[in-house]
Amino acid sequence: LVRSRGLGDVYKRQIYVLCDGANSTPWGGDAARICASSIVSSLGADSSIESVTTSKAYANADALVKKHFSNAACTSISVKIESTGIELASCGDSLIEVFKFIPILGWKKFYQTQLDLLEDHKSPSQLIGSETYDKPNLFSLPPKGTFAILLMSDGLYQFTSSKVRKKNISKIGGLVPSNEDLTFLSSKLASEAIQSQSPDDISIGIIWVKFK
Repeated sequence: LVRSRGLGDVYKRQIYVLCDGANSTPWGGDAARICASSIVSSLGADSSIESVTTSKAYANADALVKKHFSNAACTSISVKIESTGIELASCGDSLIEVFKFIPILGWKKFYQTQLDLLEDHKSPSQLIGSETYDKPNLFSLPPKGTFAILLMSDGLYQFTSSKVRKKNISKIGGLVPSNEDLTFLSSKLASEAIQSQSPDDISIGIIWVKFK
């Protein structure tokens, strides 16, 4: 599954969520759909109403998945963009990677979210809908500059390198990309993972955002 969205100057809250069903559970895909819908609904609520924190939104999604399934779990990563900055959240082994555009120097890797992994560095140590769920990892980016934010399942990032991902993002240059541009870059990275024989589902989203 390939998804991409472009975003220009920020005036209101924007929410992006990617969830990946756990292959070890029979209803992982259904759990991922319910989880994503729940988090988007919680975080995207009218800002005139008391806002739901990201931690609470994830806890609500965890409770909802457990209510509907006895054996289902999923990862979740999310990006909440407001005029005051960007909040990144992650749970499980999906990844958010952030690149920032530096004039003259071009695109540079700025940050990546924490992965929840067991000691084998392969299996997730917490998943939404499982007994291992604790809380999301949170990180904030300042409301200054131009960013390209990649949301990726493990089927994508484990089979492409950060260097390859940066090379693709660098094609944007200092221009404002269209949705078609971001879709092309997403498809290119998905193809790279397939060529590297990724056996897993491949999900990717690219968000471009510029603050004044």
